[in-house]
Amino acid sequence: MNEHKVMRAMVIDPPKNLPSAPKARLVGHEEGPIRAIKFTSDGKYCITAGHDRTVRLWNPLRIDPAYEHANPIPATARRAMSMESLPHALPIQTYCDGYTYPISAIDIDDSSSTLLSSSDKTLVVTDVLTRKVKKRFQGHTGRINSVVCSSEGTIFLSASYDGTVRIYDGRSFSTTPVQTLTDAKDSVSSVTVLEKKNDLCEIITSSIDGKLRTYDVRRGLMNEDDLGTNVALTCFAHTSDSQCGVISCLNGAIHVTERSTNTLLN
Repeated sequence: MNEHKVMRAMVIDPPKNLPSAPKARLVGHEEGPIRAIKFTSDGKYCITAGHDRTVRLWNPLRIDPAYEHANPIPATARRAMSMESLPHALPIQTYCDGYTYPISAIDIDDSSSTLLSSSDKTLVVTDVLTRKVKKRFQGHTGRINSVVCSSEGTIFLSASYDGTVRIYDGRSFSTTPVQTLTDAKDSVSSVTVLEKKNDLCEIITSSIDGKLRTYDVRRGLMNEDDLGTNVALTCFAHTSDSQCGVISCLNGAIHVTERSTNTLLN
């Protein structure tokens, strides 16, 4: 059943201890924009995907010793600094093997041992420690927009411009997807998963066709939520407790939903 309700949002003052000053810049990609960024599960490191066909691993909390002003800068001073004057974060590793096109999506498992990335229509699996490509999955007929890796790094999903989501078993020698989701009528802009005790239980996709689809893996059911006509969904993310979801739209709107009741909170 496709239904949604609208509620008045409650405005709550943000916590006073939220970061308010930029700390450092991630400098190193040689040409073009950074297309994606992802933090590790512990929040200590991050990876970036660039138009220059590289993925880079950083420690954004430490300053690069090679930077000429490597001494700590007070937060009050950082607030007044221009973006070009901010210190450089510490680069750790660069991954360039297996990429023939700019990288548009990245993810990393909870143990930070498996890197998942997309190079146009190809899904690339890389060992974080050795920097070696472990697997390459092909089959999409359009650019891959979003990738996601299960917490243990055993299941890989890719969402594509061709309107499909492909699911791969990382433990198998086969490069054929174990399942392909074909319900979207337009480009699938993002895919995410919900797990319980490291067991995949839900797959959530957003699409340019305006639908948010939730797949119950255990029961084999699909729920489709329609945000209205002419509303293209560009991304979906859920809160850490999985109770709420955030949907961004092509028209610039951001909607917060309560997942248990499928209601819009704002």
